[in-house]
Amino acid sequence: ILRVARDENGASAISYTTWLLWTGANATTGLYAGVNLDDPMLAAINWLNAVCCALVIVLTAWKRRARAVDTVSADGSAHTPVMMDNLSA
Repeated sequence: ILRVARDENGASAISYTTWLLWTGANATTGLYAGVNLDDPMLAAINWLNAVCCALVIVLTAWKRRARAVDTVSADGSAHTPVMMDNLSA
């Protein structure tokens, strides 16, 4: 969480897919521990892990959005890479 918060490159190394999978795995483990195992401590730990994973996702989205806004020049044009699909012949 701290590394994402301190990242100055828009958290480009973070994979949404990976962190979504970890969030889901922790949440379902927390649910399983609470319902089937009747283990509130294990459930709480996994729910806390799920919340922290979700926080990484939210921070990443915020950092990427902030970086995208920073790349807009004073005249309002964005400095984005040209995609081959956007080129016309």
